[in-house]
Amino acid sequence: MTAEKFSALLTLIVPQFVAQVAQAKNLSETAATKAVYQSAFMRDLTDESTKLWHYGPAELLALYEQTCQSGQWDYAEAG
Repeated sequence: MTAEKFSALLTLIVPQFVAQVAQAKNLSETAATKAVYQSAFMRDLTDESTKLWHYGPAELLALYEQTCQSGQWDYAEAG
């Protein structure tokens, strides 16, 4: 995937993901955005080679919560 296509894809995925985090954790959109963007999970989500972008919002939320709780994740188990 080209960098331009990946960037465009992220502009669709990230807002939905942040909204899911906000709802699940009862946060404002601003607080959820800050939490997501400061997370190691976001670093991985924005790395095209991890292929996290192909998971749906529910799977991304589950992986994010797993990361927040344990500091570890298993991306192979999502989906």
